[in-house]
Amino acid sequence: MENQNFLDGQKILAQIKEKSNANRASPLECFCEFLQHIWMDNSEEEALRQWKVKVEHFPWYADDALQCMDVVITNPPENLVELIEEYGWIILTHEPDESGDEAPYTYEEYLEWLKQMRDKFKAVYDAMPSELSEDN
Repeated sequence: MENQNFLDGQKILAQIKEKSNANRASPLECFCEFLQHIWMDNSEEEALRQWKVKVEHFPWYADDALQCMDVVITNPPENLVELIEEYGWIILTHEPDESGDEAPYTYEEYLEWLKQMRDKFKAVYDAMPSELSEDN
């Protein structure tokens, strides 16, 4: 019976490695998946809580997501805003001015926002091992 469990464990690790390789080979797809899983229909606080769960339970996925986000930030696609809006349901606007109009963020502002969010997500990821060891 132990042999079967060992083989199952090897199979799971192989599947994780295969998915991780696929994520890193297609960083834009991985980024869009990240937006759907973490951001869709969530506020920033909710997204950070969702991210913390991913980091705790699927650290390999969290590492992939951060790597893919870095690739997207380094070489952002022309349709970055559309991807963020479509896959994350994130529409960024400035506070209403005195006339009540909300000005949408520019492409550059979306990119800057994404960098700031990546830094927040990375901080959660970097803090997790120490937090987990403190709980034990």
